[in-house]
Amino acid sequence: MPSVISKHQRQRAKKLRAASTPAESRLWQQLRLLKVQGFHFRRQHPVGLFYVDFICLSKKLAIELDGYSHTIASEHERDLIKEKFLSQQGFQLLRFNNEEVYKNMDGIMETIKTALLQ
Repeated sequence: MPSVISKHQRQRAKKLRAASTPAESRLWQQLRLLKVQGFHFRRQHPVGLFYVDFICLSKKLAIELDGYSHTIASEHERDLIKEKFLSQQGFQLLRFNNEEVYKNMDGIMETIKTALLQ
């Protein structure tokens, strides 16, 4: 996996961050609080040809939030390809749906903290 991020990837990531969903914004606020514990997350970070919603590079932990579009067969297939690629790069992937962000933020954060401490 190349460690250099191209200008095009940086621009695309910036556009994706600007178009964050409300669920992504809400989770981002919680992830930022983990910085005081030494866990730095990035949003919409490119990994190969894919963009990961949230990533902690030092812990090789990727987090994806899934909205309605991820229930469509073609999107589900793309998600599986992305998961396989991230796994091959040594990343652990946690996947949550948007609804969980609103109904179970404490549970999501507990799952994330557990993964970070492994």
